Amino acid sequence: MLSVAASSRASPAPTGCLVYTKFAVGFDPLWERACSRRRPLCQWRCKLCRPLREQARSHT
Repeated sequence: MLSVAASSRASPAPTGCLVYTKFAVGFDPLWERACSRRRPLCQWRCKLCRPLREQARSHT
């Protein structure tokens, strides 16, 4: 028999850099406040993932 963990009935907390809109299904203002508090951490984490874009070098 396979051993499968029981799924939780609680909804998972959002992770990563996600954009929340007021038009989302089940919009919760509590998550909006939590997202605004975590925004600096999220921006810092995204900055580590993406390389900096430089100005293209001229071919002269």
